[in-house]
Amino acid sequence: MRRYIVQKDLMEENIRLVQQAAGTALLYGVLKVNGYGLGLESMARMLAAQGIDHFAVTEPSDVMAVCGFGLPVAEVLLMRPVTEPETLDKLLPLPVTFSVGSSEDAEALSQAGQRTHITPQAHIQVDTGLGRFGFTAGKPEVIRRIYEQYEDIHFTGIYTHFTCGANRRLTERQFQRFQGTVKALEQAGITVGLRHCASSPALFHYPEARLDAVRIGSALLGRIPEGERFGLKPVGVCEATIDEVKTLPAGMTVGYSALFRAEHDMKTATVCVGAVNGVGMEVGGGKKDFSVSIQALLRQAVHLVRRRKGLCANVNGHTAYALGVVCTEAVILDVTGIDCRQGDRVLISMNPLYQRRMECVWIDSRADESAEKNSGPV
Repeated sequence: MRRYIVQKDLMEENIRLVQQAAGTALLYGVLKVNGYGLGLESMARMLAAQGIDHFAVTEPSDVMAVCGFGLPVAEVLLMRPVTEPETLDKLLPLPVTFSVGSSEDAEALSQAGQRTHITPQAHIQVDTGLGRFGFTAGKPEVIRRIYEQYEDIHFTGIYTHFTCGANRRLTERQFQRFQGTVKALEQAGITVGLRHCASSPALFHYPEARLDAVRIGSALLGRIPEGERFGLKPVGVCEATIDEVKTLPAGMTVGYSALFRAEHDMKTATVCVGAVNGVGMEVGGGKKDFSVSIQALLRQAVHLVRRRKGLCANVNGHTAYALGVVCTEAVILDVTGIDCRQGDRVLISMNPLYQRRMECVWIDSRADESAEKNSGPV
């Protein structure tokens, strides 16, 4: 048995804290990657129940899905460019705001508007350092020409993405680039509309970037750096069962690459959830600048020291730490001194964004006291 349990009441409290932090800024509820792994429709309904009717997604199919749930939808911001004519024609009748980050994006959107006789609505994307989509910051004249050339597109906003909203130094640098671009456009007589750049970490760690709107996803799940400092709580936990209990002799290694070696006899429990389910998964891969990589490694080292022994689980009310590298479909726990056996329930902290092959169950601990009592801290 393995599933991901989400506590509705904790998410409601996180949403309240997000709304309070956003203040008068428009709040976009981000629903990317299947609602951060919790289910697109479930997340959309949760946000709608709390009065949120502006959403943001990354896939055209998600725009159509959100608009088909029967919820009050004022706007769906599509946070990546779309140029396929067939897709654009399907989306235009919906309350969608497109992203334009190049002249090619604008041309495709303009032609779609002419074909469907519907005026497209769009936000300009500015690349201030993420290197993904958008016009390069510092070249406002290029963006100005887009406004002037494509009068058949209704440009209602402008935005950027931060690389690390919890890092004030990096965020400040990008924020100034964005503000400089916006200022230059306004001085040229352009009405840019809604300005937004704050994601979940930036909303709490760099509130100066709140501006006219914020785009919030991970904070709803209580998963931002030092989130507990702002009252945010993780809303979910992976529930599984112990598949094997055994004694690990001194000197035996555990996991891929043999990164852990037992200094003494240990009692271990094997639980069949692993990297394929999202347990222990982190964002990585790709080429890296050496100096930046060193800084990132140092930040991770500090984070691990603060967390002491890293990934842990709750086994019969006791904390059990994972040993070695998480396997593809299993994690090995140190249960020395813990009374447990095969089939016992285990709760493991994990990021649901990467979870697969797992049922997602929503509960309300206020209405289910037994669930709250049995969960315990993880």
